[in-house]
Amino acid sequence: MSEDGSGFSVSPSVKLMLLQGQIQSSQSTQSSQSSQNSQSSVSPAPPASTASTAAPGVPASASELAAVLSSLRSDGEDCRALLRRAAASRQLGEGVEEELRLAEDALDLFRAEGGPPWPSRATSSTSPNWEAAALCAVAEAHLGIQDAPKALEAAEEARALCRAQRSRTGEAEALVVQFKAQLLTISEDQRIVRELLALWRELGATWGEVAETLSMAERCRASGVQLEDALADAAEKRELEHRWGLAQDLCAALCVHPAFRAKAKLLRLLEAPGMLPHSFAPAER
Repeated sequence: MSEDGSGFSVSPSVKLMLLQGQIQSSQSTQSSQSSQNSQSSVSPAPPASTASTAAPGVPASASELAAVLSSLRSDGEDCRALLRRAAASRQLGEGVEEELRLAEDALDLFRAEGGPPWPSRATSSTSPNWEAAALCAVAEAHLGIQDAPKALEAAEEARALCRAQRSRTGEAEALVVQFKAQLLTISEDQRIVRELLALWRELGATWGEVAETLSMAERCRASGVQLEDALADAAEKRELEHRWGLAQDLCAALCVHPAFRAKAKLLRLLEAPGMLPHSFAPAER
């Protein structure tokens, strides 16, 4: 538990301990009461002084326990912590199931605690949108098992949410996730797509870094780079285990690939305002 100027915040682990402790206390109380009832026919009633010093009751029902936990939650902090854990799980390769569970928990928690319906929430173009971020995290988890339909559904919902709120950074992030999901719909040379998506996951690439990689790939295409040249460069980077360079070369190969250029949805996303924004630089490492 930590204290700052705005009050106390309680970590999820402490809350779990509290919940477990209350359940155990409830079970102990109920067991004690049951034992006393079974012995009441043969044992005298306890003195009044003993009853007056008995421990106070604890919440026994699920709704009462939920109310206790809800009263301890700080505004949005748990949602952000869950999203950080989901991102770490993705990069460390701890399993898509765990990543998806954390992302969905963050989304459910935000929607349960996030205040009024989303159209009336923050409308600043730079305000963080935790609901959209959670939706993007859900989409990223589905990308981990190459479930394009579910990834697209979550990414499109996040984008619509950000557009309604005029959140430029949120919409840019959702666009990048939507773009990655659309890559899975390319039927030819899926090996390039899968290796590139896996690299972005392992590297923990932010939406800004992915957007910058795409921007550089488009500049390579405009300068006349051919598919064979990009794949040869990628093979060299793979041999040297230069993973960021490999991601860049694979992205360049993808952007000049005929199957990619034939995908109207991909091209529309690539040309969408904010997809390759000059005002958004990739996060520093």
